[in-house]
Formats: sequence, C-alpha cells, structure tokens
Amino acid sequence: MARVILAVMILVPFAYVLLLSVTPDVQVGTGNLIPTHWAFSNYLLMWSSVSLAQGLGNSLIISGSASIIAVILAVGAAYVLTRFTFLGRRPYLYLLIGLQTVPGVMLLLPLFVVFASIQVVLHFQLIGGYETVIVTY
Repeated sequence: MARVILAVMILVPFAYVLLLSVTPDVQVGTGNLIPTHWAFSNYLLMWSSVSLAQGLGNSLIISGSASIIAVILAVGAAYVLTRFTFLGRRPYLYLLIGLQTVPGVMLLLPLFVVFASIQVVLHFQLIGGYETVIVTY
C-alpha cells in the first residue's frame, strides 16, 4: 500500500506537468486539467525561443570537467590517506569530515567576492568563464 501511495505522489505531479506542457498558453491559467487540444508546438517554441541547446552544452562541459577533476583529485587523496601514515593525517581526516558539514551554497558568495577581488587586483578575467565555474564546483 505504501508503494502505491508513493507512486501516486511521484506520478501525479509528473503527469500534471506533462499535461501542462502540451496545453496551449491561453488555457493553462483556466484550471482545466485536460487540454481541449494538444499543443506539441510548445516544445518547438521552447527550443527556438531560448538558447536551450547552448545551456545544455554548457552544463555538460562544466559538470563533466568538474566531475573528472574531482574524481582524479579524490582518488589521489584517498590513496595517500589510506596507504600511508604521516604526521597530521588524523587532524586532516577530521577536517575533511568537518568540511562535509558546511553546505556548498554557503561558499558561493565568499568565492564570488574572492574571484572579483582577484579580477580587480590582477586585471585577470575570472568571472564569466568556464574555468571559474569548474573550479567553484
């Protein structure tokens, strides 16, 4: 019974959004759940009016690059931390665990301020490029 309730809670909003996506713009605000006619042209309009393909491409470049860099760094750090004992290993592990408690969103504004300050002082374009976003992630 719980699975049925969970399935309904997941599928009903999904179906509602899907129905709204093929409903004409004029009819969306009326509250009718079933559209009088299907407007699949909304999908064509979405791709042509907004640079959705460019945004999708940017997302793939940034997330792919950030993921590859994060995996390479994490594998190297994990290998060193598990295979070797060195002075400061335990405090470093505690620091890593403590950093996991800080939400990443809280670091966005301070990072932006740092990047903006570097940009002003060094006259080096940081804000608005792929590199800065990849480093941030």
